[in-house]
Amino acid sequence: MSGTGAPGSGVAAVGVVGAGRWGRVLAGQARRRGHDVWLWDEDSDALAALRSPAAKRKTAVASAALEAGIQLARTPAELAERSHTLLVAVPVARLRPVAVALGAVVDGSHVVVHAVRGLEPSTLAAPSRVLREELATRKIGALLGPVLADELVRGRPNAAVVASRFDEVERAATLAFAGDNLLLYGNPDLEGVELAATAASALSVGLGLALALDLGPAGLALLIARAAAEMARLVEAGGGQARTAYGLAGLGFLIVQREAQRRDVQAGRLLAAGRSPAEVEAELGGVDGFRATEALAKLAAERKATAHLTRALAAILAGTMSAADVAQRVLAVGSGRE
Repeated sequence: MSGTGAPGSGVAAVGVVGAGRWGRVLAGQARRRGHDVWLWDEDSDALAALRSPAAKRKTAVASAALEAGIQLARTPAELAERSHTLLVAVPVARLRPVAVALGAVVDGSHVVVHAVRGLEPSTLAAPSRVLREELATRKIGALLGPVLADELVRGRPNAAVVASRFDEVERAATLAFAGDNLLLYGNPDLEGVELAATAASALSVGLGLALALDLGPAGLALLIARAAAEMARLVEAGGGQARTAYGLAGLGFLIVQREAQRRDVQAGRLLAAGRSPAEVEAELGGVDGFRATEALAKLAAERKATAHLTRALAAILAGTMSAADVAQRVLAVGSGRE
């Protein structure tokens, strides 16, 4: 049986899976909304580190230290018992084992929302499909969009999409996380939102390439317009609605990546400078856009979707094309009618 919030509050408790920075930020968001919040991670060392005095001394913006009052669950069973709404915020490569662990304790009363960008590498499954395959509950959704962790912690305006086929999921996520600094918009196109966010992450690497190669304002405008159209094709090829690509999870996320110079964009810049993917990740850490590019290139090939940008980026990652060659070929494709 899932739990409720503080005694007498009448507010459902929130459980967050994933003690990484994004998980800690979202846990803090729910806590500032007045919820009883529990945090669990399958990496016991990560949880132990959060209990250390040194972690508590770090500033919230610099490290996303735990908000006061967040409780650490020792096991997934304790998390599920204490919480009604569960938010999963782990890298996509870790999602399946986490879902298996939750599957033993989550029941049909729980609402499960993920904030995971990407597709499972081995199956090309969207995160919601992974969760459906491993969990008893059908009340599953995604929270994705142009949300920046630092901006959220500072209280600046952010927006995201809560995607689900179930109104209860939208209501639960809004209750848990929406506030003056985070506007949430519902969308029933769950698969479309997941694919749009994945495509935006991949194509942000292309934006970084274009910026580093100094293609100019017109060249950049052409690339963004083509990227948006390609996102729509990829979303539709994956079973979503093409128009979802032009919303917050797709084009909105692409724009914020560009404006904030996020990691995917930085990775593109480094690739343009001749750095290998391994060298880029050694400097920046894991690049979601690399994994997203590889997965979407496979998806496009399987579904016979037109994805010139994505395939060109995949060729750079595979070492079969240079950044300069890609820029020339991609910008020349489709010359003629818009």
